[in-house]
Amino acid sequence: MHALTIQGVETVAVAPDSPAARAGFRPARGLSPREVATATVAGLLTLSPASSVAPSVVRAAGGVDHGDIILAVNGKRVKIQEEFQREIFQYGPHATVYFTVRRGEGVLQIPARLGDWPASTPVAYFQ
Repeated sequence: MHALTIQGVETVAVAPDSPAARAGFRPARGLSPREVATATVAGLLTLSPASSVAPSVVRAAGGVDHGDIILAVNGKRVKIQEEFQREIFQYGPHATVYFTVRRGEGVLQIPARLGDWPASTPVAYFQ
């Protein structure tokens, strides 16, 4: 399935020693200098204000490895960040939650034990 047709929340980064890291979530791989050069020559990257978003566009176009794409939280389908956040906050800190994840061409279940919520509002934690 082409990356642009998958609706879910991509794992862009995973903090070391976080619940996501302990569960084994895989983040998107950044562009190497060679990939940047190749994409620039192909016209996919430009030296413009939009160039900061260009790596994500190249990733979405299938140019580099995606991170895990979260499709569901405890069986509830999530397509956008707000749906993901809403589902996560249904559970308290230290709850075990099962994520349905697309990794490469496969789909798998990843159990993760949630960490403590920060002192600020939980929504800010995920942004």
